[in-house]
Amino acid sequence: MGIRIRTIDGELLLLRISDIEQYEAKKKEYDMITKYSKLGISMSMPREFGICNGGKNAYMLLTWIEVSIPYCIGQIDAYFDDDIPDDFWIANAVYVAQASLFSIKWAEKFGQEDIDGMVKRARISFENYDDFRLNIPKWYTNEYRTKYKDVVN
Repeated sequence: MGIRIRTIDGELLLLRISDIEQYEAKKKEYDMITKYSKLGISMSMPREFGICNGGKNAYMLLTWIEVSIPYCIGQIDAYFDDDIPDDFWIANAVYVAQASLFSIKWAEKFGQEDIDGMVKRARISFENYDDFRLNIPKWYTNEYRTKYKDVVN
């Protein structure tokens, strides 16, 4: 999980902060991101990795990238070869609900602006899943799949 920040120059970045106990695992993750960033894949690019908050946390700074509906549809369809099992949708909905709510609690240590941002993201998730009465998000429809099929293929 991370927070979006804006530099003095207006650049958007993703800041990910972890407990210092996770330093080695996060360093490996950062090194992997650095390795894959050289493949030309549209992804968050590595900017910086280090220790902060008086040695209590490790941080990772990445470029910010917006994830679009066509990208998500293409990733899901390609991964499952256009035959997405119901179990995936159920597990994904549970994950999105949990992450949406947990992110609000997580943001408390960063202040009201971050809390408000996470609340906004949670509301979008709840809208996408009709307050989680749906397992499949509203944006994943045959209309969208058909509309974006040429874009993602």
